[in-house]
Amino acid sequence: MSITLETPVGHLVVEKPGRAHIFQRFQIDYCCGGAKPLGQACTAKNLDPQVVLAEIANKTAARMLIPSLTGQRSRCPCWLTIS
Repeated sequence: MSITLETPVGHLVVEKPGRAHIFQRFQIDYCCGGAKPLGQACTAKNLDPQVVLAEIANKTAARMLIPSLTGQRSRCPCWLTIS
């Protein structure tokens, strides 16, 4: 999927659930407000949409993504202490 400022925030998280942490950090609602386009969601929070887009595309951010609930680990950071 090509990510643009018109892409709904919720679709970005559905595609890769680990992106949720990026939106949480920027305090962008990806659940109930998930139908909003990325650009509109950023503007509503007085954020530069290009900064958020860059963060989503950033390879470092991609490595930090938390696997989805359908993967081996949950979104809870407690998995770090479970062997």
